[in-house]
Amino acid sequence: MAAARDEGWLDDDFARHFENIASLAQEGHISDATKLLPKLVFQSRPSTAAYTGWQQEAKDILVDIYRGSIGVPVTGALTDIAQGSAELAVSSMRDAPAREMASCSHPADQWQLLPVLAASPQHFTVDVLWAIYWGMLQCEQKMAEFLADTTAHEDILNGRFSALFEKWLTEWAAKRIPDFGYPSASSYLGTLQLANTSEEARTGADLGVIISLNVGGLRCRKAVLLQAKRAKRGIADVGSTKGQLPKLSRLPCAGYYLFYHESPSTPFPPVPTVSSAGLLQQRLLEMQKDTEARYLPLDVRTNGWDWASFVSFGLCNVQSDIGENFDTIEDALSILGSGSTGELPQYIHVVAIEDEPYVLELKRRLREHYRSMPENKHLRARSRKKRSHDGRELGR
Repeated sequence: MAAARDEGWLDDDFARHFENIASLAQEGHISDATKLLPKLVFQSRPSTAAYTGWQQEAKDILVDIYRGSIGVPVTGALTDIAQGSAELAVSSMRDAPAREMASCSHPADQWQLLPVLAASPQHFTVDVLWAIYWGMLQCEQKMAEFLADTTAHEDILNGRFSALFEKWLTEWAAKRIPDFGYPSASSYLGTLQLANTSEEARTGADLGVIISLNVGGLRCRKAVLLQAKRAKRGIADVGSTKGQLPKLSRLPCAGYYLFYHESPSTPFPPVPTVSSAGLLQQRLLEMQKDTEARYLPLDVRTNGWDWASFVSFGLCNVQSDIGENFDTIEDALSILGSGSTGELPQYIHVVAIEDEPYVLELKRRLREHYRSMPENKHLRARSRKKRSHDGRELGR
């Protein structure tokens, strides 16, 4: 009865089953009514105090971030990224916070307002997205802090970023997700590294992401590939001897670039950002450039999103165009292999909140190709040695 009156999530069939149970109980068929109770699927909604506590925790994180001049605070200067992230966030927010975001006309104001509104889980259409967003915001902030005094090869940066993804999902977000009270929700969050098999030599893109959510009213399964590149003062070389850009561009919903921003003249880099491979190629074609060229410097600050928004509001939103939808685990592996499961990315990031049998099967299938990240290896390493070469290329 309390669940029926609550404001938490109710399964689509909740009302029908509840009416049947109530009818049987009124007729005195208590035993039959009791047998139907497991059919009532609903969220055991967190208390007001719990929501208030999470909101305060997020506010404290934000205050700590804004004490410095690295990462999130300076990313607002990338107005196209800020605006793209804010627009993406609106689709995952309830009406009132969405209207408040839309009332800000300048991207810099929108950027500052976004995490303020996202501090409350109750501002999200599905409250559990709060844990994913704040986990990823801390991940991107720590990566920016790492980049503030480090110039390294992309392989090192990918390892570091993947370790941070693992840390903030498994050690932070995963501990909070069960407290949101959703039924039959088992979670599998973290990073895996390609196992030492014959497939490793044929690695595809640097990073892959699998999103598999069936929690509350949110049902979303998507996968993407990301090629990582360093960007200095916003300029990244998206050229390649292996045709990375055209290959990723042929995957309009699944092909992206992840940019690690370095700031050589100042120690204040922004957070990692993501751009569509298709849009990058389109800009180069408009500049009459050969997209198969080995050297293609391009300003990558003119479109895209910050990492936290890309994952939380793009990949975790079934209505967005970000990410390739999949039905089966085999479909997901096919997407990550650019159509062939033999060419998988070096690292795979997984955000899965589903029923336990599906989560266990997902883990089993991924571990046929991947192994766990070496514990804390990349978090302990800090490389200050400058390198001039690029990282692994798509299709090698």
